[in-house]
Amino acid sequence: MYLLSSPAVRAEPVRFEENMIEQIYKDFTTPLMNAYNFFATYAKIDQFKAKTNKRYFIHESNGLPDANVLIRMNADEIVLCDAGDSTLAMQIQNLYKTLLGKKIQITTVDTKDICNTTHTESTIIIGSKPIIEKLRKESYGEEKVNASRMIIPLLNYTVTSELDRRILAELHDTIQTVQEHIENYELDQASKVGIDFIEKLTNRYIRRSRRRFWAK
Repeated sequence: MYLLSSPAVRAEPVRFEENMIEQIYKDFTTPLMNAYNFFATYAKIDQFKAKTNKRYFIHESNGLPDANVLIRMNADEIVLCDAGDSTLAMQIQNLYKTLLGKKIQITTVDTKDICNTTHTESTIIIGSKPIIEKLRKESYGEEKVNASRMIIPLLNYTVTSELDRRILAELHDTIQTVQEHIENYELDQASKVGIDFIEKLTNRYIRRSRRRFWAK
C-alpha cells in the first residue's frame, strides 16, 4: 500500500522511508483490521448471517455497460422491469455465453414485484430512469450514489439508519472512483481514495454507531 500510494507508480523517483510505511500501517492496515475484528466479534455474538444474493440495476438508455464489469457481476439472471430493453438483455446474455460459456435466464416483471421474484445468487435488473431512481431511493434514501456508469448495486436488506445509508453511499462512491483511477493507471490516487474511505468507516461510522451495535 505504501508503494501503491507513492509516486513510484508514475515512474517517478521515491525516497524510501520506513516511517512512511508505519504511517500507512496506522492509517490503513490497523483500522481495517480493527473494523473487521469489531464486526466479527458482534456478528458472532448476535449469530448474524448475511444474505449473499446480489442485485445490480442497469439504466437501459445507456446501452451495454463495460464488458469486464458485467463479467465480474457473474449474474445468473436478467430481469426486465415493465418490459424493459430486451435488446440490451440479449446482448448481455450473448456476452456471457461467448466469454463464459454460461447461460443466464431473462425474465420480465412489474417494478413492484422485483424484490419477490429475484431469488438467484446474482441478478442484473434492467429498466428506465424513473425505475432506477425509485429503487435507488429504497436502498440509499436521499444519499447520492455515483451512477456515471449507470450500474448501481441494490441492497438485499432494508436500511433505516441514516448512518447506514451514508456509509453505503460512501462505499459505492469509493468503488466507482477507485475503478476509474485504476482504469486510468492512477494507482496512487486509487490507493488514497481507499485509505480515505477506511478513515470514514472507522472514525465516523463505527465510532458513532457503537451503541447501536452493543444493543443486543
